[in-house]
Amino acid sequence: MIVILDSGHNVKTPGKRSADEKVIEAIYCHKLVKHVYGRLCGVRGINVFHLDNDMERNGENDNAELNYRVAMANAIADVNKRFNQPVILVSVHLDAGPESARGASAWIAPTASASSKLLAKKFAENIERLD
Repeated sequence: MIVILDSGHNVKTPGKRSADEKVIEAIYCHKLVKHVYGRLCGVRGINVFHLDNDMERNGENDNAELNYRVAMANAIADVNKRFNQPVILVSVHLDAGPESARGASAWIAPTASASSKLLAKKFAENIERLD
């Protein structure tokens, strides 16, 4: 199984932070993804990729960064289709509201498979366990 992890937005994205500016989505998500990456590395049967492991490499703008991440994820998935391995892409974002920056959700494509739906449910149930 291939797991591709993405930290969502980059540090140069306008907005994408808590109302009090104390939590910047890119930095928090990057830390969270690094934690998950560390937990998955070495797990038998899982090959894990972190698309934006180098925060210094972040693009000049969100669109350039998004295009880079999409191209990388597609390249990884295309290579692994030849080996008939399932590929899972997890892009981590924060939920925020006008009063506070808290919460998490798991979103999947409307046409997602039953196994994708189960994975999203398990991911959502366990988000709060990660420190």
